[in-house]
Order: sequence, then C-alpha cells, then structure tokens
Amino acid sequence: MKKLFAALLVTSLALFLAAGVNASDKGKATSINGWVSETGCAAKHAGAGGEACVKKCIEKGAKMAFVNDADKSVLLVDNPDALAGHEGHHVTIEAHVDATAKSVHVEKVTMMAEK
Repeated sequence: MKKLFAALLVTSLALFLAAGVNASDKGKATSINGWVSETGCAAKHAGAGGEACVKKCIEKGAKMAFVNDADKSVLLVDNPDALAGHEGHHVTIEAHVDATAKSVHVEKVTMMAEK
C-alpha cells in the first residue's frame, strides 16, 4: 500500500510540474506588421493620418489595439506601455498572440519604413 501511494504521489508530482511548465511557456514570439490603434475606432485608423485621433481616443479611455495588416484583425494590446509613443504608427511587432483572447503581448516594436 505504501509503495502504491508513493508511486501515485511521484506520478502526480511529475504531472503537476509538467503542466506548470507548459502553462507558463509562451513559446516563440511572432513577427506581425500592422497599425497601432485603439478599441473605439480600431481598423478605421489603420492607415496614415490617424495618429492624432488614436492618441485622443486613448487619452479618453479607449484601450490600445493592434490592427494586423494581413487580415485586418484587431488585437487588444495587453501591455500598452510597450507601444507608448507609437500611437497611429505603422510598425512591426514581435509579440505573443493569444488567439482565444484576441490579444497580443508585445516584446519588441520597430517602425516600418514609409512607402
């Protein structure tokens, strides 16, 4: 009985540790091109000339968002400080995407060259 209990305890501990590692592993960041916007107007500002409106809406309480160039999806930025100063800009971000929550956690931001 003691051996069975010890085996179950060891197995449970191993599964618990494995689950903890997987849950905290965000994987590799993805590179995405798009526009820094906000939740009020979102994709309407995904283009040149929207910088002032994006800043104004964020100041009034709208949440910062990112509009993906590829599919025009709008992703909530869960760490807006990482994009501070880039409101309304066309950028490339290195980010962890949470498709379920439709959000991104930005690791790095780079301005895209103007065309």
